[in-house]
Amino acid sequence: RKKILLVCGPGNNGGDGLVAARHLTLFGYDCTVVYPKQSKKQHFLNLVKQMEDVGVKVLEEMPSGAKEGKYVAIVDAIFGFSFKGEGGIRE
Repeated sequence: RKKILLVCGPGNNGGDGLVAARHLTLFGYDCTVVYPKQSKKQHFLNLVKQMEDVGVKVLEEMPSGAKEGKYVAIVDAIFGFSFKGEGGIRE
């Protein structure tokens, strides 16, 4: 099975990444989610449980192999369009 890595943040964009991982798994992909700053809100806890129920691996750190081409795709679900950070990340 083709491997996909999804990197998810604690907000709504991260929640979309969690849902995407579940759906991609149901379509036959081998998904791994990196979710270092997990939300404690019940909705997000439910999303994690749903992913685990279909076999999605959830990690807190980037796995080895992320840079070596082990994954056919890497999904960025860290920040959404409303992110306002210091240092001009959006510039």
